Amino acid sequence: MEKFFRTYDELRIDWQRYDRVDCSACNNVCCKSEGYVILFPYEEEYIKLKTEKTLKKTSHRRIGGERIKVFEDCGFLQPDGRCRIHPYRMVECRLYPFQFTSKGNTFYDPYCPAAEKLSTDRKYIQNLRRRWMKLCKVLPPNFLRAWNLSLRDLSGIKKLP
Repeated sequence: MEKFFRTYDELRIDWQRYDRVDCSACNNVCCKSEGYVILFPYEEEYIKLKTEKTLKKTSHRRIGGERIKVFEDCGFLQPDGRCRIHPYRMVECRLYPFQFTSKGNTFYDPYCPAAEKLSTDRKYIQNLRRRWMKLCKVLPPNFLRAWNLSLRDLSGIKKLP
């Protein structure tokens, strides 16, 4: 667990340095949409340790034969549209509007107003992909397999060349 916490801390600092997604234009569509956020190993414990907040609506889904914990119905979105736990938000939220496979293939959600502009910024994508690949090194193979399979279920996402 300590290895994950250390990696999440390193990545959190790195992500803050490069976080350029402006979410003010879309009324937080991604936070209000139906669906779920896949929780990475020990991510729930990490968030609780750092924020003293508990993820209220978690459940499990079978993805590729693996039982994966997910978070539904985000309770961290404040009335002003900001995330209550933004510095420690889930990895999937940090990556959005992008998703990566364990091999670094990159996809983006065209419904996000920022996605089109960010998807043409090669340096931004390279930095994001580098951080993702660093995280992949500490994730269990069965989790990564399930993560890769979950991307197949996302409708409307586009692959970056």
